[in-house]
Amino acid sequence: MSRCWLQRDEEIFLDMQTCALAFRLLKINGYEVSSDVLADFNKEKHFFESSAGGQNLKDIYTVMELYKASEISTSPDDLFLETLHSWTSCFLKQGLENGAIPEEKFQKQVENALEFPYDVNLDRLDNKRNIESYNVDEIQILKALHR
Repeated sequence: MSRCWLQRDEEIFLDMQTCALAFRLLKINGYEVSSDVLADFNKEKHFFESSAGGQNLKDIYTVMELYKASEISTSPDDLFLETLHSWTSCFLKQGLENGAIPEEKFQKQVENALEFPYDVNLDRLDNKRNIESYNVDEIQILKALHR
């Protein structure tokens, strides 16, 4: 993916959701990528205008991915990510309030993303993975022999 990112592959950069996901995954894995590439997608008016007659579900998924990407701040001076974080959180809250998110599972994902910052979610996911990988069937209870 990093090679495609560096070559500015059209499949990544033409789709907002894919670009935000690629940015987030590369940042999480320690790659040096600039948030400037997301500046092309900072068109909140498009999303709020399209939501006047009811939000498109694809728009909500895209905004959720942009929101997740905006939480990975590289520096406190990154004003673009702050702006992106601000309007995407507002959009998602509005989507929850007006019932524009029909899927119950996705509603819960949005609520969790808005309630817990990225680093807290990462800790929770790590803990969940550890619990799920702990196979209870493989535990042997050993009894100590006492005299």
